[in-house]
Amino acid sequence: MPRKPLALAAALFAVALLAPSAHAAPSLAGTFPPAGLSGQPARITAGPDGNVFFVISGSADNNEIGKITPDGTVTEYELTGDPTLLGITSANGFIWATTIGKVVKIPPADPTTAVEFPDPNIGANSEITVGPDGNLWAGDASSTGGGVIKIPPGNPGVGDTHFPSVLVGGALGLTAGGDGNIWVCDNTTDPNTSQIVRISTSGTVVGTPTPAGNTLNQCEIAAGPPGQVTFTEPIGGGVPERVGRVDYSGNVQFTDMPNGLGDPVGITFGNDGAYWIANFGDNVVRRVTPAGALTTPIDLGAGSGPRQIAKGPNDTLWVSLEGSKKIAKITGVSAPPGGGGNPPPPVDKTAPTVSSLKLSDKSFLVGSQLASFTRSARRSAPRSASRSARPRPPNSRSRTGPGASSRASAASPTSRAARGRRSAARAWPARSRTRTRPPVCTSSSSRAASASARS
Repeated sequence: MPRKPLALAAALFAVALLAPSAHAAPSLAGTFPPAGLSGQPARITAGPDGNVFFVISGSADNNEIGKITPDGTVTEYELTGDPTLLGITSANGFIWATTIGKVVKIPPADPTTAVEFPDPNIGANSEITVGPDGNLWAGDASSTGGGVIKIPPGNPGVGDTHFPSVLVGGALGLTAGGDGNIWVCDNTTDPNTSQIVRISTSGTVVGTPTPAGNTLNQCEIAAGPPGQVTFTEPIGGGVPERVGRVDYSGNVQFTDMPNGLGDPVGITFGNDGAYWIANFGDNVVRRVTPAGALTTPIDLGAGSGPRQIAKGPNDTLWVSLEGSKKIAKITGVSAPPGGGGNPPPPVDKTAPTVSSLKLSDKSFLVGSQLASFTRSARRSAPRSASRSARPRPPNSRSRTGPGASSRASAASPTSRAARGRRSAARAWPARSRTRTRPPVCTSSSSRAASASARS
């Protein structure tokens, strides 16, 4: 087999083995359960056990909470007293939810054994989140001049602390910012007075509230990279439906939804370094980078009605589909090579090519399990007839001069054969270039056998 084609084939095989895999773009991995839930899924959170839990509203079976495993298996649970759950989060090994006048502690292993703790300050629209101080935080019952509630997981209910009148309207979405404060969507149902408020863990307003320039009804909010939070504005008060990115100095920048519509509600910050927004009106999940670049990676189909979204384990997102009464799973939400915050790169389908190649002129190795190949020349003693017809190599010396004839006649047949072998060896590079005598590639075991035969 000629040496150059074999070397090139081996190199191409090695490059194919070592080519890095392309970064997969996020994709819809399914919607569950196939037959739908007994009611509409609402707010959703990742549990401490690797599963995802969600509130069920209007269940025909009087179930209040559901659990979905990573493989899509769904279980619904009815809680004692059939409370109407509102917000939901996870902390200290439990699921925590709010209902009117109560906070509910739910064991993930058996949600039917949930325990309620009275707190008359918790209101109808209240969400719940884990604060930077490890406590739970929720909004109170007031729709005007509202406040927030700190709930210690070790002593809920009786240990709660109410901070009234820190808002103009009522608290909707809440999130823990990277600055150690609680960020709240303060909704007044008036585009001129709704705002984003920062509240310290001691219950005081930090800085100047940020005007939202729109009503914050149904507003959700998520902490992003250091220095930024982002909120949704699903109801346009004379402006496009959009999301607003707020820095810690209170500056806000908006990203409009396509055509100013889409009803963006639920929002979370993915492992890819971007925000993901459930767009109820357009039946899609959109992606917004911290710089404001907008894409639409996931289409959930007509009538699906995505309302809420949460980040799950292993680079997943989970979406409550209010219209189809299912939970959607999105996979592959990981940082692309070079870091997150940018649009996911397209899947690279280009076949690998060799841009440069350097091989030894004697041996090369392909893979750890393959043999090493080495050039071996057929070096037999030339026949006298072929020697006389063969062109003399350029680097050979003339055998003329005094005594040349006598030396040649005195030489034994063995010496002539040795000189022939040496001449063949010296002429090898020229023969290699003119392809008159191609080399033979053999494995190490074959070389040993050839050497034994020659001897």
